[in-house]
Amino acid sequence: MGICFGHQIIAEAFGGNVNKDPGGWGVGLHRYELVPDTGEVGAGMTGFTLSAMHQDQVLVKPESAKVLAHSPFCPFAALQYDDRILTFQAHPEFDVTFETRLVEHLRGKSVPKDKADQALEGLTLPSAATDSTAIAHWMANFLQRGE
Repeated sequence: MGICFGHQIIAEAFGGNVNKDPGGWGVGLHRYELVPDTGEVGAGMTGFTLSAMHQDQVLVKPESAKVLAHSPFCPFAALQYDDRILTFQAHPEFDVTFETRLVEHLRGKSVPKDKADQALEGLTLPSAATDSTAIAHWMANFLQRGE
């Protein structure tokens, strides 16, 4: 499993390229669409929402990686390497409360105020939620397949 920096370092190790995204920071709740053929692990899902907190991301995916999820901002949001490695750019471990506090703390420091304010606007909506539990089940199912 690889999350955020883990996603990036695994991609680099397999020949991908990671760098600062020209679009700047990915902050707040982001929606990712699943590619049509994610197999049994992502069965029943068409996409998911997770908390993002990054300015670096995979810009060129490794040849051996299969793209499982993408967005206009993050074309390689979830990658799978054979049946051994599953990685996500976003943070399934962050809930809305944690992401909100993190964005408030980093606002105007490492995260530009405009990006932080846009993220906070989405995080404070009554409908703000992540699909972290679904992703946790996806990750657990992926790990259990190898047993």
